[in-house]
Formats: sequence, structure tokens, C-alpha cells
Amino acid sequence: MNLRPSLVTASVAGALAFLGACSAGAAKDGQPGQDASPRVSAGTQSGRQPTLSPSSAPPNRPAGAEPLVIPGASDNRTYNCEGRPVTVTGASNTLLLSGTCPSVTVSGGSNRITVELAGKIAVTGADNQIVWKNAINGRSTVEVSGNAASVSRADGT
Repeated sequence: MNLRPSLVTASVAGALAFLGACSAGAAKDGQPGQDASPRVSAGTQSGRQPTLSPSSAPPNRPAGAEPLVIPGASDNRTYNCEGRPVTVTGASNTLLLSGTCPSVTVSGGSNRITVELAGKIAVTGADNQIVWKNAINGRSTVEVSGNAASVSRADGT
């Protein structure tokens, strides 16, 4: 077998970079950690070295933060957003979203939701009532297109 040294070097370097990126994303307690490691793309057969690029996590969300999806029905619960985007697809829920919620999307129907600290709020589902208390950085964006849906600030504005 005749392998070109540049191809072998690129393949080995790519494999080592990949393994390093994988181990950097794991937390010490065995739980998945925040993936702050760079993304790796392997070199080509032309012998180029692998390239590294920054993590592609959205700027309003910590790397590795999974969205909070609430699909249930007829729940009366409190959820801590913990900086994660929230999607409510369920119906007839009474929810308190505590902590920082960079975005709240409501596509379910007949929900009553209170948001303590909101960024963007988008409502497409019908008959939803959303009340937000405070805005992230003093500003909140609201989009309402659901039938008989309302979004208001806790102070009545």
C-alpha cells in the first residue's frame, strides 16, 4: 500500500483534533457539559490540514443549552428557563416560567403563561394569554398572530 505522508498526517491530525473536541465537551461529573470546543472539519486528500472554527451556538443561548419544550395538557407548573429558549406546544396549561427566558414561543392553545424575565415572545396558537414581568436588557419583542391571543406586561402595559 502506497500512502502519501501528507494524507496520513492530515488524517491523524483530524482524528486527534476530533477526539480532543469530544473530550472537551464532557463535564467532570459525567453529565454532558457545555460544548465550548471548536468544530473540526477534516482535511482533504490534497493534504490540507484540518481547520478549526468557533462553536456555532446562538449568541443568546449558552453553548449546549437545549431548548425547553412543554408539550403537556392541563398542567399547572413552574419551569425554570435557565437561559434556554422555551416552546409551549401543549394546551390548557397554567405555567410560570421563572428565570431568564431569551425566547418564548407558544403554538399550543388556551394556555395561561406568566414569564418572569423575557426576551422575545411569539404567539401563534389560539386563545393564549401571556403576561411578562420584566424584559431582558429592558427590551422585549412581542409577536402575536394567534386568534384571541394576548400578550401584556404585568404592570398593564
